[in-house]
Amino acid sequence: MRRSRGFKEIQPKESIGYTEDQKSSINTLTEPVPNLGVKSETTDYQEINGSKGSPDLNETMRTLEYGKETEADLPRNDLSQLPEEASVTVQEIFPPMGIPPMKTSHHPSVPCAPVGQDEMVDLNPFPYLFKSKYDFKFDTFKEKVLKDIKRSKHIVEQTGMQTPEREGGFTSILLTGTEIDGELWVPPHKWPELDHFVKTWLPMQAKKLWKEWNMSPMAVPYISESWTNEHCRGSFTEGHHHHNCQIALSCYLDVPEKSGRLMIKDPMDNYSHSRPLNYNHEPLGKNWRYIDVETNDVLFFPGYISHQTERSEADDKRYIMSINIAFANIGAHIALSEKTIDPLWNPQAPEFTGQFN
Repeated sequence: MRRSRGFKEIQPKESIGYTEDQKSSINTLTEPVPNLGVKSETTDYQEINGSKGSPDLNETMRTLEYGKETEADLPRNDLSQLPEEASVTVQEIFPPMGIPPMKTSHHPSVPCAPVGQDEMVDLNPFPYLFKSKYDFKFDTFKEKVLKDIKRSKHIVEQTGMQTPEREGGFTSILLTGTEIDGELWVPPHKWPELDHFVKTWLPMQAKKLWKEWNMSPMAVPYISESWTNEHCRGSFTEGHHHHNCQIALSCYLDVPEKSGRLMIKDPMDNYSHSRPLNYNHEPLGKNWRYIDVETNDVLFFPGYISHQTERSEADDKRYIMSINIAFANIGAHIALSEKTIDPLWNPQAPEFTGQFN
């Protein structure tokens, strides 16, 4: 959201009192701005990632190209789209103050359902929660999940360690970075049973959000963590967020009936303190929304969104896989490789001596 200094009356362009010099300057603002190498994107799964993921930098950059909208793109609010001629004129650049540029007609409008008299519809110009579907075939790797949950449960019982999983819920995130039988623990996103999901399906979906949220093509997304959660009757995940995560995923592997909905907290809640809210706003959870979920649902949202789950009322256990997508700055990598920047020091991986300092 852009801010201006105080309020200003909205005026049509013709009524603004431009001076003759300003009018002359405006009439000359027709030189196109270079398109900065913007190209059309591809929607071919194999061309984007192939069956084994992105093997090199060129392949990675191809997955981040911006350009013309395709049928696979999100149908709304894709403000990263450029005009058909793939160039932007000075008239389309937003000035630093809170006034619009001379031309904005190429930007898509926020979709709106038909509105009847005395009706009111919900317009969400900045969507942040998305849902998709994927057939995980949970039975093919359920044993691995159960084994990890059993190890995590043992850690909690032996150490009393606290996690967001409460009242009988457990999470395998405790195994991150640990050694098991002399080998580093392998998180779910590296299991061969999930190769197609991680290397083919997920990049296509994440790329849509990268465009929807206008993320930089120089920011290369990658999976930073993944883990699984188990909930029995009465257990739940307490409220939390995923710090430094650009896209958080909740993948619903097995969801029995009445095992609890996903709860999303209003991201604008911090701005509500000056509003005359009803006394029951927080006690009755009016700042939370409830999302129905079922087996094979995949939900996407920014990591800064606070979320939790309802208590499970099911006798059967519910299983969820969580994934965090972070980013690496490819520009910094290139600059370091070409030695166009001088780091203050060169980081080195510490040698593990068996003790934590």
